[in-house]
Amino acid sequence: MMLLILLMISFLNYGRIISAEEISDEHQLFDNIEQTDEGFLITHEDMILLANYIEDLHLENERLQSQLDEYKLQLETERDLASRIIDSKDETIDLLERQITEYQTITEIQEEQIDKYEDIIDEYKSISEKHMERIIELERSNWRRDIRSGLIGSGITSTVLLIAIALAVL
Repeated sequence: MMLLILLMISFLNYGRIISAEEISDEHQLFDNIEQTDEGFLITHEDMILLANYIEDLHLENERLQSQLDEYKLQLETERDLASRIIDSKDETIDLLERQITEYQTITEIQEEQIDKYEDIIDEYKSISEKHMERIIELERSNWRRDIRSGLIGSGITSTVLLIAIALAVL
């Protein structure tokens, strides 16, 4: 039982499995201790060795406790950092989702505007085509009238054009 306790203490103290020689060295501490019905019988030297051993265990325990406290602090710092990173990631995702929504809205508005402009362009094309047809029709009717009245080919049309050019220049 005592050997098992020493093995557990040694494992806790050193954080590793200890060899058989190390166990027997520590076990020698307790070789001269005898158990009686009333308790334990210990020599003065063994009492000093036991006290030194207990003191070593206390020092090792304090060192391990200090190390544990340091690890807890590091863990707390890392958890805080991880939490802030996750929060930052979540904020970034929210911003990107908002941006995507805004871009989708802008795209929908632009598509509506493009459709309106295409309708306007189609309307202008239709109006232009109607005007051009009307102008062509008027010109044809003017030409027909001029042909019938004999103005084309005569000097009258040329004279009217020269007078119009002369007035425009002045």
